Amino acid sequence: MHIIREMYMMMDNVFPSITQTFPLTSFLSLAPLLLLIMSFLEMYVIILLCQMVLSRFHIPFPNSFHIAYMHLSRPIGGILTIMLVVSYVLEHIYVMNNIYITYIYLISLLTLAVEGLAFLSWLAILENKPRLIILAFLGMLIPFINQMYVVIGIVDIFSDLRTKLLYNKHNEQ
Repeated sequence: MHIIREMYMMMDNVFPSITQTFPLTSFLSLAPLLLLIMSFLEMYVIILLCQMVLSRFHIPFPNSFHIAYMHLSRPIGGILTIMLVVSYVLEHIYVMNNIYITYIYLISLLTLAVEGLAFLSWLAILENKPRLIILAFLGMLIPFINQMYVVIGIVDIFSDLRTKLLYNKHNEQ
């Protein structure tokens, strides 16, 4: 808790306008969500490291574990989209300041953005441009592009865009 407050005070010295619009209580209330997100990222990195190490020792490991192959089903995508829309309306239009609504909004937003990132990574692999995956990951840090990833993720879930692109790619060859 002490480290988080020191980080906030350091942020106050660097960006005083941010700390005026984002108070310490709001910053501290998002700490559990930050820990959850960091745990998922750590899990993904550990699985990738296991894949690399175990493949070097010729120990079987599923080789298809890549973010590009992540694809949410329509029912899950529908639930996430409804959660996103409802929590957005409650938080921004009706101005309900509830931490659980904020958590639901951020979790659904991040999950749909990761779905969009997965689609763009899959598209980069399909076009034989694996270095574009790095740019796609860096795009997650830019707020406007992150919102575009959410839209791409929703379109990817509810359309057969992957199948159509793959089918057209094979027909060209």
